[in-house]
Amino acid sequence: MKKIYFVAVTMATVLFSACGALQKTTSSYGSKSSNPYGEVQESNVCIELQEQDPTRRQYGMGQHFKESSAGNLAEAQARGAFARKIRTAVISATDELNLAMEIHSHNNQTGSSVSDQPSTTGDWTNNVSAAVVNNITTIKTLRYYNNEKQLWTIFKCLEYQGTTDDMVSKIVTSVKEQISPEDKAKIEAQNDKFRQSILKSLSAPMQ
Repeated sequence: MKKIYFVAVTMATVLFSACGALQKTTSSYGSKSSNPYGEVQESNVCIELQEQDPTRRQYGMGQHFKESSAGNLAEAQARGAFARKIRTAVISATDELNLAMEIHSHNNQTGSSVSDQPSTTGDWTNNVSAAVVNNITTIKTLRYYNNEKQLWTIFKCLEYQGTTDDMVSKIVTSVKEQISPEDKAKIEAQNDKFRQSILKSLSAPMQ
């Protein structure tokens, strides 16, 4: 009987020690400090929708003590992301085709090179992006409320209301409306290449 008791106690001790060592090892590998990249952040449906169609969709996030203000901030962020991506696509396309385009002034008397006038380029490309951004709408909204901080966090996913081809066509048309007849003729001569360059840039992930 004593022998059986001794064997049972010995086995229990060994098992307890093994479990303790295993728990310690698991805890060590699962601790936050063991991951050099940090903690994995949760995604949500607004982010996932944008990732499914990055050309026609952008998401934004806003935080504020008022729900309406948080929503406005989220929408503004998404619209801003749209505008930046369109401006980048237009400038990239003109660079790729080596077009030193002249900005068509309203009085039709003077012009300036896009590359020589960065501030004017900003105004010019803003007009192009505005023509597209005016045709986007919210397709998904997520609302979070932190009772402790009394803070609203709202995510919004916005989508261009049309196909990708429609969007590219709108951009190309808007570009042509902003430039001189000479530069317009240059783009029309390489229209397909210009469209493909814009599409490639729009499809690329945001930097």
